[in-house]
Amino acid sequence: MKVILDGRFMIECLRKRIDFISQLKDKGFSIAVPKESIQELKDIKRSPLQSKEEKVMVNEVMDIIKREKIEKKSAGQGKMSDWLLKQSNDGFYIGTQDSVLRRKAPNVVVINESNGIEIQTTERRDENG
Repeated sequence: MKVILDGRFMIECLRKRIDFISQLKDKGFSIAVPKESIQELKDIKRSPLQSKEEKVMVNEVMDIIKREKIEKKSAGQGKMSDWLLKQSNDGFYIGTQDSVLRRKAPNVVVINESNGIEIQTTERRDENG
């Protein structure tokens, strides 16, 4: 199984002290990140409008991507959310903080209330309301 994580998802995992890499690997996932998300993280790091805490989180995410040798995938042209939705429809799982995308995508990875990673499919979300 493959999962594609966006930058905001990884930052939120770090903020909540979730070892998302280990949890995903333990569940049998190989992990990828869109190249465009990496660029977004670099932009956050350079922005004078972002807090120091946010920049520290970005640095940690960038270190994790490098250390874990996470695959980088290009989303190509168009909106990132459209590309992620297509990837989910093609069988990939998506880790995102985008609430609209989480509702539309058939396969998602979410942060649960106990500060862990939870895998959801369309059928499971339909059962839970």
